[in-house]
Parts: sequence; C-alpha cells; structure tokens
Amino acid sequence: MSKKNDFILKPGTGVDLVLNINSLSPSSRPSILFDVDETKRQVIVAQPAQRIDLITPIKEMYISSLIHKEPLSKARVGYACRLLDIIDRYQPANKDKADAVLLEYSLPLMEINIRSAYRFHPNSSYDVIGKLVYKNEMYYSGQHFMIHNISINGVGLIIPKKISEKRNPLIDITQSSHEKIGIILTNKAENSIETIDSDITVVRTDMEYNEASVFVGCLMTSLPSNCESVLNKFIHNALLHIIQKFNRLR
Repeated sequence: MSKKNDFILKPGTGVDLVLNINSLSPSSRPSILFDVDETKRQVIVAQPAQRIDLITPIKEMYISSLIHKEPLSKARVGYACRLLDIIDRYQPANKDKADAVLLEYSLPLMEINIRSAYRFHPNSSYDVIGKLVYKNEMYYSGQHFMIHNISINGVGLIIPKKISEKRNPLIDITQSSHEKIGIILTNKAENSIETIDSDITVVRTDMEYNEASVFVGCLMTSLPSNCESVLNKFIHNALLHIIQKFNRLR
C-alpha cells in the first residue's frame, strides 16, 4: 500500500505539465514520465511537443495526471514542481533516446484544476470529424464545416461561407447560440474509433476569419464524464504520438 507521502505517478504514465495555472494564459503540455527518484524528489519527463527550455517563462508548474477517484469518476491530481534542467538525448529504461526535462517536485499531492486546456489540431493519424445540429437541421464536417481544433473544454469550427456556390446556413450562427454536436475521434495509429456528444454554446465568432470562411469557437457544456475521459485520452495520446515522432526524427 502506498504511503501518504509516496510519489504516486509511475514511470511510463502519461502526464500533463501544467504551467502558470493561476495566470490569464495557463497551458497544459502532455508528456511521459520516464523516471522517478523519490530520495531527491526528482522526476524526468519527455520533452513536450510544445517544448520547455530554461528561458520558458514559468511562474508555477505542476506535474499532473488523471486517476480513478471512485469506480465511476476520475480526478486530476499532481504535484507542484520546478524546472531543474533540460536533458538532450536522455536514455530511458528499455526505450530509445529522447529529449527530456528534469523536474524537482514538492509534496503533498493535490487536486489540479486546469482552467485552460491544450487545443489539439486534428491530423492524418488522429482525425476528428463530426455533425452539428443547428436549428433542428443536421450539418456535417467535411461539407458544411471543419473541426479546426478541439480541447476538453470545446471545439473551434471553420465554416465556409459558400457550399457549391450557395450560401452556407451555418454562417448565421451567433454568439451565445446553444446547439448540439456529435464528434468521432479516429486514432489511426491504434485503429480505434470513439464517439462523444455534447451540448455546445457559441462563445466566439469571427466573421472575417478569411475571405472564404468564418471561425466559430464553442464551449462544450454537457460533456459526460466518460466522454471527457475518452476525449482527454485521445488528445493526450495524439500529443504523445507527436512527441515520439519528433524524437525519432532527431
């Protein structure tokens, strides 16, 4: 049984490095925990895709992960930490060399509330498509809109102003509109498909995003906890895939 002051995250675990959580622009950077030295209270993690270096402006940082709190619920927990060093071409146990970050962590374990999540842009390996219900009509990505980015909080949509030279009804969507969205998450690296559904509220519109399209930012307002876990895992695995691909190419 783990003691109260044990470091509970294990090597190989997917983690998030949460930077400047109390600022106006917090960020979360997915990584992998390589090694733990509890005697020194130090950990080594993979260099995130959005790299950290010794001059990165960091007022506060936490290493965090989702854990099972109860049989049907999860909580994000972690430790306050500080950057000690950057390690080029670190050799984890039974793994290829990878760029890494050395951190010193502090007890106790605490719950972490990420107010701003990483926005993932779909790619050929981790694709995101969906359908949008607007004014009781169904609209589909690839035809009526494109999912530009996605986070555990919401989605960014690019909507073409015209479809086959006809006006796209979706450009009438306005800020504070309440709609529904269904999303398909395709992980081609593992040949898996997951679906999630949520109510959404439009929180931002940019009617002049470019000459041909408008941009709409939506907050997911009713994402069930199981769908949130599915989406969080998908985004996290996608970012880890980018990290691993980056390191193989170096």
